[in-house]
Amino acid sequence: MYTRKHERLHFDKPTTVPATIGTVYNNVINQQKASVSLRNISLSGMCFTSDIDVSVGDLLLLELNLFTNVNLIYAEVRWKKSTKDSFTYGIKIVTSDLNYFKYMDSFEQYKNTKVAVV
Repeated sequence: MYTRKHERLHFDKPTTVPATIGTVYNNVINQQKASVSLRNISLSGMCFTSDIDVSVGDLLLLELNLFTNVNLIYAEVRWKKSTKDSFTYGIKIVTSDLNYFKYMDSFEQYKNTKVAVV
């Protein structure tokens, strides 16, 4: 049976946040403003829906308003599902800013120990 390395934080209703999605090609970042609807997040990955079309394997630089004014996440698109007017992605986080890491790490520690990290 497959078990995930990190706990996911699921949203009952997808939470929509403003974002900048940058696709990285040959050390050049093509940025687009968008809204993303977060489905779940973890220390090592994220699932979201957007109207921005990117490809599996693309490297992304995401600027999201999550735990601070801007959280920066560098990630790889692992899978994609398309509908008529949107795309849902599963991404693997390669690295993130320290605030995102600290928040998700403390969430995971709490889930594992039921002791709040202060």
